[in-house]
Amino acid sequence: VVIYPKLRRIDRNNQNVDSAKRQKKFKFMPSIPLLLLGFARLIGSKGIEYHEHASEYGVHWNFFFTLATVNLGAATADRCFHFNHPGHYGVLGLLILVFYQIALTWLGLENWVLHAQRSNLVSQNKEGLCSTLGFLGLYHVGIWLGSLYEKNPAAKWDTYLISLWAMSIFAWMTFVILDNYIEPVSRRLANITYCAWVLATSHQMVTTLLSVLLFPGVDTPSKLVQAINRNQLAVFLLANLATGLVNILLDTIHINNFYAFIILNIYLLFIAAVTFYVDTQKLTLKFW
Repeated sequence: VVIYPKLRRIDRNNQNVDSAKRQKKFKFMPSIPLLLLGFARLIGSKGIEYHEHASEYGVHWNFFFTLATVNLGAATADRCFHFNHPGHYGVLGLLILVFYQIALTWLGLENWVLHAQRSNLVSQNKEGLCSTLGFLGLYHVGIWLGSLYEKNPAAKWDTYLISLWAMSIFAWMTFVILDNYIEPVSRRLANITYCAWVLATSHQMVTTLLSVLLFPGVDTPSKLVQAINRNQLAVFLLANLATGLVNILLDTIHINNFYAFIILNIYLLFIAAVTFYVDTQKLTLKFW
């Protein structure tokens, strides 16, 4: 989300440079590859009887369907509201998260997701369908958060980083309050506490990376980070396939901690090596 194309269309004066063009075009195309990947994963996992927990996304749903649905939701919101300021996305995201949490906590949605019988297509995929609302809110708040990393040329680096670290502290305080007084983190529901945790973690990570750039001799971002940025979806697909391969070949539930640590490091080195090699070849694996 930090490099989401919408942010590139909003200049430093918060004016949308191509709002008229964007208003005329509903961006459905980016969702098509994600939908195809979702159906491919569904067919493949069912075909090889890959072990899955229905409580994660549901019987048929997977995260590619979530990504496609979030993209469609974001495109619909953009079409309806014609936002021209990153803060507008943040407000919409917060409203989605708040009303979604109200539905979970006080309107019985959480009880339905956690306890209802899987009697039809909707209830069979209740986790994936409902959590999409949380991810949609997270997505829009992330657009606003990503805009904060665009440094004002007039600002000093120390002031800029202090403001980012202050925001990081605020994000973690918000998470702690939500976790203690609203509801514990639930990845299954993608509730407001989970989204706050993701935002706090992501913001702290990016702020740490920006802080590292101030060290003497460090004037460019990590080569690996640049390589991942070039092919984000392709890296995500590679990681998914590698995860599936490990789960098929190994009895992961019964592997002890030492061997699990070794396997995870090999896995990470493999993903990093392939990603870095593709970047050195100047290949951008995107066709839409």
